Order: sequence, then C-alpha cells, then structure tokens
Amino acid sequence: MTTFWVTHRTIVYEKSAQEVLDQFTDPHDRFHDQIMGVEWLLSRTPNIGFPARKEVPAEYLLLVLNGDSLANTKNIWLLYSYDDETVAVHGLNVTDVE
Repeated sequence: MTTFWVTHRTIVYEKSAQEVLDQFTDPHDRFHDQIMGVEWLLSRTPNIGFPARKEVPAEYLLLVLNGDSLANTKNIWLLYSYDDETVAVHGLNVTDVE
C-alpha cells in the first residue's frame, strides 16, 4: 500500500506583506476567506506560482488570483518563495475588482 503524506508548510509574511494583510482586519469580510484559501493552497502545493521567466528556474514565484465583483472578492498578487518547511510571502498586493 502506498501512503502519500501531504506536507503542510508554515506561511510566513515579511513585514511589508503583513502590513498589507493587516489592512483587512474584519474576519467576516470575504478577503479573510480568500486569504485563508490561499494559505491552505500554498501550504500544500507551493509550486503553483509562476516564475518571472519560464525558461529560468526561479527562487521567487508569483501567484495571481482574479477577484470577482459578484462574489465580493479582491484581486490578489503574491510574490513568494518556499522550501520544505515554509512559504515566505515577500510581497502582497490587493486591489478591488473594477
């Protein structure tokens, strides 16, 4: 029998990314649900982001999530890196859907 262990990495926000995150403090806001989903996803499959250039393996990856005005969600851009134990969010940009 084959067992597949899912690695759950710790999400760590650098100061500038944490400051952006702290602007959205209402736990009942849809952004809170969005960021919890992003953290869940990145902690399990951090390789989903894109490098700046496809032909060069990158230390930093970019994850872009488009928001939806009907769902009241925001556009999220995350610049991050990861190793076996952590996902470090180096940059975070959050904008409203136009």
